[in-house]
Amino acid sequence: MIPVESIVRYLIKFGSEKNMKSLLDGKVFMHNLQYYINLEKEKGDQITGDEYEGKLPVVNVTLSIRNPDTHEEITQISCGKASFDFGMSKYPVYCTLMFDHRNMLNDEEPQVPKEDGDPYTILRYGFTEDQKKEMATFGDSAVFIKNVDEFIHRVRKAAEAKGIQVGYGPVSYYHDNELKHHKQVMEQHGAAPLWKRDRYKNQQEYRIYLDTEIDDSMILEIGDIRDIAELLPTTVLLDSELCVKAILEPLHDNP
Repeated sequence: MIPVESIVRYLIKFGSEKNMKSLLDGKVFMHNLQYYINLEKEKGDQITGDEYEGKLPVVNVTLSIRNPDTHEEITQISCGKASFDFGMSKYPVYCTLMFDHRNMLNDEEPQVPKEDGDPYTILRYGFTEDQKKEMATFGDSAVFIKNVDEFIHRVRKAAEAKGIQVGYGPVSYYHDNELKHHKQVMEQHGAAPLWKRDRYKNQQEYRIYLDTEIDDSMILEIGDIRDIAELLPTTVLLDSELCVKAILEPLHDNP
């Protein structure tokens, strides 16, 4: 059978109807990371805002002060929390929800049709109650992007025409002081925007960010995307199920 992870993979952008129609026109609006940092630090917004955007926070830190000549430790200072800043706060970022295998509602046994044919299973997808509650706060409309690869291609083409490199990928979610998170970001600073604290995991983000600096926001023109995307009311999308008929491959005995 085709792996479940590869059957469903869509991007969804929630917002006002006006802004979502603008997206269909090909206007990709991006704030810089500092905008989201300020939302939490200055306004206490812990849904859209995140004070650690593009940074590496660590907790229960011990600072060791050493003699620079002998490297002998002079003293230690304990800190509750600290963070590494990689200078990416002015990078523009585009945030969407990735609708994929995490949205599967069931794991049904294969169903065989009455007529002769290949066995198949019906896979059901939808949103969790927490996602419905959270996504509804982002706007009354949603753009459902059906061809992820083509959308990324158009963004890259438009950005690279301006001499701007593009980073993109699904966001991973971490616990405090998680080794995998710390190791990847320290070895590859550009991965920092693709990690967020696990309090945000319901958002299932897929992100695109540009390797350039802006003071607040920008619009990247990629051309009309109505051939690969559709506009839906947020309530209709959140309350719907997506059903996929997957053809199953027959089992083969090992020789």
